[in-house]
Amino acid sequence: MLLPNNRYHIQKVLGHGGMGNVYLALDTTTNLQVAIKECSLNKDEPDVTARRIQREYHFMKTINHPNVVKGLDFFPGKGKLFIVMEYVKGLTLEDLIRRYPRSLSLDQQIEISQKICQGIAALNEHGIIHRDIKPSNIMLTKDYTPKILDLGMAKNINSELSKLTKTGSIVGTPGYMSPEQIDPQLKVGSNTDVFSLGVVFYQFFTWEKYSPFYGGSVISTIDRIVNMKLPKIHTLVVEKNPQLMEVSHIINSALQKKPEERIASVRVMLEMFESKEISLELRKINEQLKRTSARRRHKPQKSYFAWYVTICVTLSILIMIAIISR
Repeated sequence: MLLPNNRYHIQKVLGHGGMGNVYLALDTTTNLQVAIKECSLNKDEPDVTARRIQREYHFMKTINHPNVVKGLDFFPGKGKLFIVMEYVKGLTLEDLIRRYPRSLSLDQQIEISQKICQGIAALNEHGIIHRDIKPSNIMLTKDYTPKILDLGMAKNINSELSKLTKTGSIVGTPGYMSPEQIDPQLKVGSNTDVFSLGVVFYQFFTWEKYSPFYGGSVISTIDRIVNMKLPKIHTLVVEKNPQLMEVSHIINSALQKKPEERIASVRVMLEMFESKEISLELRKINEQLKRTSARRRHKPQKSYFAWYVTICVTLSILIMIAIISR
């Protein structure tokens, strides 16, 4: 396929989105591979669609963070717009959960979760609410570094551009939306993303293939988000793990239905994960000290008499050898 911008040479199709394909391409200026998102304009509202796509690119270009996919370029085509972005070679968190269940240690899961929080916190602290956090919108590199992508539904709560979405419309993916995204009478705020992260982490730490709120249909799923209280994840496993219990508390706090009862922000959520890690390290050190102390208490002590006998026997042998050698 030929692009209106000759700088980029299409190599293959990476995937299909709601507005068009996503391509792997070669940037002939830098000789680096990039991903290009094709965005078709809505025939009924081409100007509104164009502004929304430009907003997405602006968000991606503005946020310079290692856990957010970087926007690199933007150009128009015939009835389409194209967003050029950083190419992330790896798999999505959704692919990891479905294809390689329980392939990571709990420590690895916690580290990935912290970095996901760092990326979303960076967006939120620029006034940007993602509004579509889900496992398929989180890429993982070879070393499991997460990268947040697809800011097509993101909203800047401080900008006039946020008014591009019609009042009363539901924005997000059923199964991962917060209650306030479902009810147009409720205000979407910064801890809207906290709820969605809670859903993603619940699925990640239980290794379930689908959202824990999935009910077989959109209506059933939405009903569960609004009314269903999920069991704490540490109660779903046979083996009791203090580390998992702390993670379970964080996720449960993120999944509170009322925003005012929920974790206040993704930054606070990140701090909870980090303080959990510190308390875990202190616990490990404490346990190690206890084991060392126990070994010392139970280690048999040699008496001074035993040392005396050993020295005497050794001296006797040396004297005998000396006499014989004369």
